[in-house]
Amino acid sequence: MLLRVVSFLENNLLVGSRETSGGYHTVLGSGFLTGPVRCMGRWTDWPTRKDPISEVEIPPTIFVTPAYMGDGSQNTKGGFRAASIIVQMGIKELFLRSPLANYGKAIRSAPREVIFNHDVILSAMLFATSAIPATWDQGSASVIPSLPGFQQQFHMSSGANAKQIKNFVSLVYIGYAVGAALSFFINDRIGRLWSYRLYITIWTTGQLVACFSPGVPGLYASRIISGMGIGALTVIGPMAIVEIAPMEIRGLLSAWFTVAMALSLFTSVFCVYGVYSHIAVSRLQYQTVFFAPCILMLLLIIASFFLCESPRWLFLVGRREEGIRTLAKLRGLPSDHPRVSMEIRGIEDSISKSRGGSGEDGPPRFIDIVKETFTGWSNLRRLQQVLVSYALAQLSGANSITSYFVPILSIMGLGGDTKRSLFLSGMYAMSKLFFCLIASFFFIDALGRRKSLFVGITLQMISDIYIGVYIKYKQQNAVSLASSEAAIAAIFTHAFGYSVGLLILPYVFGAELWPDRIRSFGGALGATFHWLFIYGFQYGLPSLLAKTDNWGAFLFFACWCFMSLLYVYLMVPEIAGLSVEEIDALFKGPWFNAFRRPKQPDVIDSDDGGEANLDKPMLLASRVIMQQNSRKKRTSEGAPRSRTPGSRIQVACINCKERKLKCDAQVPACANCDRHGLTCLVEDPATKRHQPRNYTDTLEDRVALLEGLLQQMQQDATSASMEALVTSKDNSQPTDFKPQEDDNGVSDLASKVGMLGLHYAAGAEPQYLGSSSTFAFSRIINSTLRQGAPGNPPTTFGLSEGPTDLLSPCPLPSYEAGVALSDAYFQNIHLQYPFLHEPTFRDWEMKLVGASEGVDTFGFDSIPLFFVNMVYAIGALLLPNSGSLPQQLYASAQIYIGHVLLLDNLESIQAILCCIMYSLRSPAGPSIWKLSGLALRQCIELGYHRNSKRFSSTADPLRLELRKRVFWCAYGIDCAAATTLGRPLGVPLQEVDSEIPMDINDIDITSSGICVAVRSSSSDPPTTMSTAIHVIRLRCLWARIHTSLYSDTTPTSSTHASHTRTEQLRAELEDWIVSAPPTPPHASDALSIFACRDWFDNNYNYSILLLYRGQLTDSKGAADDVFMECLQASENICRGYRRQYIGRSVNYTWGTLHCLFMAGLTYLHCLWASAAVREMVRHDSLSSTCSDCTIVLVVMAERWKDAAPYRDIFEALASSTRTMMVNKNHEQWIEPASLTLLDSLDQEDLSQWMADINDISMSDGIDTLLTGLVGDFIQQAPPC
Repeated sequence: MLLRVVSFLENNLLVGSRETSGGYHTVLGSGFLTGPVRCMGRWTDWPTRKDPISEVEIPPTIFVTPAYMGDGSQNTKGGFRAASIIVQMGIKELFLRSPLANYGKAIRSAPREVIFNHDVILSAMLFATSAIPATWDQGSASVIPSLPGFQQQFHMSSGANAKQIKNFVSLVYIGYAVGAALSFFINDRIGRLWSYRLYITIWTTGQLVACFSPGVPGLYASRIISGMGIGALTVIGPMAIVEIAPMEIRGLLSAWFTVAMALSLFTSVFCVYGVYSHIAVSRLQYQTVFFAPCILMLLLIIASFFLCESPRWLFLVGRREEGIRTLAKLRGLPSDHPRVSMEIRGIEDSISKSRGGSGEDGPPRFIDIVKETFTGWSNLRRLQQVLVSYALAQLSGANSITSYFVPILSIMGLGGDTKRSLFLSGMYAMSKLFFCLIASFFFIDALGRRKSLFVGITLQMISDIYIGVYIKYKQQNAVSLASSEAAIAAIFTHAFGYSVGLLILPYVFGAELWPDRIRSFGGALGATFHWLFIYGFQYGLPSLLAKTDNWGAFLFFACWCFMSLLYVYLMVPEIAGLSVEEIDALFKGPWFNAFRRPKQPDVIDSDDGGEANLDKPMLLASRVIMQQNSRKKRTSEGAPRSRTPGSRIQVACINCKERKLKCDAQVPACANCDRHGLTCLVEDPATKRHQPRNYTDTLEDRVALLEGLLQQMQQDATSASMEALVTSKDNSQPTDFKPQEDDNGVSDLASKVGMLGLHYAAGAEPQYLGSSSTFAFSRIINSTLRQGAPGNPPTTFGLSEGPTDLLSPCPLPSYEAGVALSDAYFQNIHLQYPFLHEPTFRDWEMKLVGASEGVDTFGFDSIPLFFVNMVYAIGALLLPNSGSLPQQLYASAQIYIGHVLLLDNLESIQAILCCIMYSLRSPAGPSIWKLSGLALRQCIELGYHRNSKRFSSTADPLRLELRKRVFWCAYGIDCAAATTLGRPLGVPLQEVDSEIPMDINDIDITSSGICVAVRSSSSDPPTTMSTAIHVIRLRCLWARIHTSLYSDTTPTSSTHASHTRTEQLRAELEDWIVSAPPTPPHASDALSIFACRDWFDNNYNYSILLLYRGQLTDSKGAADDVFMECLQASENICRGYRRQYIGRSVNYTWGTLHCLFMAGLTYLHCLWASAAVREMVRHDSLSSTCSDCTIVLVVMAERWKDAAPYRDIFEALASSTRTMMVNKNHEQWIEPASLTLLDSLDQEDLSQWMADINDISMSDGIDTLLTGLVGDFIQQAPPC
């Protein structure tokens, strides 16, 4: 067959020919040729099209025409090669688009623990064996009457007489129908495994009754009993497989049910063939056939006790903990794994929807389901589709031929003796196995539902016609051997056509059409009528054959195949690749217009007839840019045509054109489409594509929005730079000192210290720095440096490097790479800032990234698009060797942030917090100070800072909990920024009475309520919120320290009262460190130091510095024990950071930089300010601590060039401190009188430093305070 096609292509078809210097040559390609070609004996242009947005010429896929030479003779040179390549391309495309190829891709991208999990594989195999009884009965029942032992026992003269065996063959289907109907009431009550065991027991009982039945009545009764078990098994098997299978191989495991059916079918036939050949004529012949599968099924019942129940059923009946354990076992992952958490959320949401949001614990009432099924217009349409599909599948004659295969062979004169009939039956059954596999893996999804139906039904119709004509001629005259062999081939072709075509209509459509709420009832109802239809046609076939002289029956089948073609053309929509919501939309319009509907009405079709590749979130933006460029090009080429306002031609939509209705051209949908619930699309006259009427306007609005955002960003950056520049010029020549041309090293380092505040949080911050800030303290410490630093060559350090150019957005990564990024986020960031709900995010991730390749993100809401891109960007910052991926993903997220921020709700605050997380980890990003204030004020505006009990909120428990989380995250970030920069808190702590978030895992809180008890004791296992709650307590302690010690504007005359407050706060700090939760198991492999023991210790030590720093800088001096405690805390911080950051893949944050720098400066200050400290500290301890701090700063500066001033300043200060300590040990300490030669230089350096500080535009009050502090230290002599 294939050779004939190739030969035809060789002799008649060429892709094209083009004239060259050497004559004509064949041009083969997939549309990469433009210009004139020789086709059909004349020159013509290669048909190309233009993309309406990009203006890029799009060639056709394949253009094949008969080619002729210039003299009129046909040119076949190269034709065979052209045809061969075409055929190879077609076969390759068929394989690449097949479900089997998709399964392979999914398996490669999925975690190995999920795919190669023996629990899920063995459980799926067990439930797939539910198909064995059905096809064992179908295959054996058609040939068992041919066994002599069966004929003797039940008094049948021949197994080839259809009338004699019709009751035996057909009665079983009554039991099928009853069993399928009753299964709806049993499956959800006793579970999938116990249902499986019960139904096998019923079927086995029927088989045993058949084995030992003394007569025909008992045989018929056994058929009905067996049928009840079989009908129920055909319902429970596929249902259980779908519920336990991983998403990546769900289709593949579901196909095992079909494989088991086909294997059982031909095994049963060959079993009959074997007993006929090897067992003497007796009752043992048919008893062996009846009893053999019972042994296997009873063994499977025993095996079922070692396998897994459906997790969905366990959740459905309230056994949640057992369901979680079972799901984790089936996935081979821990129960707290993000993938398991995502599936748990999906199951719970599905169950909640199936209950209709009633809040009831059980499934919806039966009467409600029946009412919804039979009163809803769209559901009646579904019911009609299913019932008619089942009826047409039987009217095509496929199952009739299978059940009466031996009699039909006899009618055709091809049966021969019993042995030959049995052998042909076995081969027929084996062929159906391979046909089902080929159709399932290669044709159904590759061709689509409608095309598969057209191909399959046509093959069945041709086969039926040939068989009918053959039988007619066979009855009148002898026929040739070739025509007899062709008749056998026609039977096998009929089976192939049924596998590709009408087998899809009832089984695939029946599973895909029903909505979730009534899917179980709809499936059981359809299966019941399916078996009733089979019974009716099986019982009536012998009479049909007799009334139509045998041959007429096949023409009857052919006529119904033709009717099936008409039915498919008019009423069967294409649903391949559509979601449940899109399928639901198909059933809300008129009935008889399936052929008029586009394949996917909600997306724009590509020029090659397939779906546009919009699965990458930035493709739309790139096309918009191309559209702008093309407009500019057209404008430059010539003036556009003028158009009078209001003269736009109204274009009717596709639906109105096809139905010949007047279209009012309303946006976004005309009145007709809106009334019928249809998607209103118009046809682009240039490209013939179907697109929304306001498609161009939408893109233009989107471009305007993005341009506005970019322009605003550029203006903000420009104004900030100009303000800094003007301030620098205004203060470049202060009146209190004369600038020198040669600045020494101390002056250079001092000026750099004054700039450090500009680079906090990766952006230019407001220029106010308070007394508690690290930067104010860094200025004070210079007054204790009594020795000049070695001279360094002068360097320049600009105020601002300007805005960083954003990289181009990028598509979302593959699912495997995306999960790695999101795992990095949730395992390292989410534990400290849990403002997102991980199960909700996993749902978004699965829909956007986890769907099959080619998913269209154009129709997705901006919220999931923003958060998925943003979480991936933050995760990429954590992972090493990410290159520019974080910046590109961040740019992708910014496309959607405008829509999210306009919501002014919980999601908009979460979006701001995501941007803060990015800035915390990135050397480039928005200001944390500004963003945290914005997030905090929006929380206050929405009342999140108040106790939720004060308001009668209608929000669900999940949303109420997330409100508390976003507020405390925003408050904690604002508190940390205010403490670091020395600025007021965004909201005083005494104005806050919001509850602390509940100590509960994300997966245990849903929209419907809290699933487990809240953690209340430190002895309970920690949750994903335990550490975050502990961080919130620390931030509240910082807020009290900041308010009590640094923000008290009322002078306190009592030093004792201040010390008392300090000791109270110190006691709270001790309680905090003692009650720290256990370290999470993954902390040793984490990408950040958060939640490890060093993090708690470092924050404890930093809090000590924050608590006593005011005493260290007090002009009255501090007690030696305060200096000693601060020295030890600083040393611990430097050592802890080196231990965590050096030699590991942990990334750095700006907060880490400030904390480390603060600790290093405090360590040096204690050495300069306290004689007791100098006496205690050994030189090796000093060297070790300075080295620890310096090494980490050096490594940080290698990544962030803005960290270089921190490194340079500390190196110089540490070097000067070492020199001081060495001179002290050698009794070379300089007395105050010897400083007279350096006083002038030091004062000028300090004045220059203060001038640099003034460049930051600090308030006068703080400037005066610092001036006074520096003056006091200048007048002091170095302590002895």
